[in-house]
Amino acid sequence: MVMNNYTPQQQKMLRQAQAVIDDASDTYDEILKAHIRDLKESLAEGNLTESCRVCYRIQTQATTFGWPLASEIAGWFKRLLNSQQDKGLDSAINGLFLDSLDILITEDLKSDSQAAIKLCLHIESELKATESP
Repeated sequence: MVMNNYTPQQQKMLRQAQAVIDDASDTYDEILKAHIRDLKESLAEGNLTESCRVCYRIQTQATTFGWPLASEIAGWFKRLLNSQQDKGLDSAINGLFLDSLDILITEDLKSDSQAAIKLCLHIESELKATESP
């Protein structure tokens, strides 16, 4: 962001906002863990509406706080959960995504890396396997 386009007061406010985001980013993994726990609980209760809400929270927050891969996977999972509204819960697919979110935390996979690419390819291949007759 080019600060020359802003007044000194606006620049100060932007720096303060960035400092808040930076501080929150340092501990976002704990918030992400709490979201994943909430997601597991809502799925165990069969509450797809709440599960979609939790995925949406992850999707909208994670990139801001330095976890773009979590955002991407949560968006993917939310779309699949929405499709389960009519078809019913798919425990295999849901387990795959919950395991993937757990791996993000345990492996500290915030963004693109070989491990992140491997994880996404694994998800994709597992999804294709479940679609095959």
